[in-house]
Amino acid sequence: MQVIEYLHAYKFKLNVADFIKFIEDEVIPTLEIEEKISILCSTAREWLHMLDWKYKDHSKNIYFDGHEREDVVADKQ
Repeated sequence: MQVIEYLHAYKFKLNVADFIKFIEDEVIPTLEIEEKISILCSTAREWLHMLDWKYKDHSKNIYFDGHEREDVVADKQ
């Protein structure tokens, strides 16, 4: 739940480095793991992909939510 809230809060300015920092600094400590754990960029990208976030190459390394909001779809029409 904590990860989903973070993703929605940063949905238009999310990059892999910030996502990794959030996981390492905020999520892993809540799991009561005492040793310092790092995750790879490829792991973070895979997690984002599994959560249906799409990488937009033309957007300067930013990930976007793969679902279209209703208000955006209505505005385009």
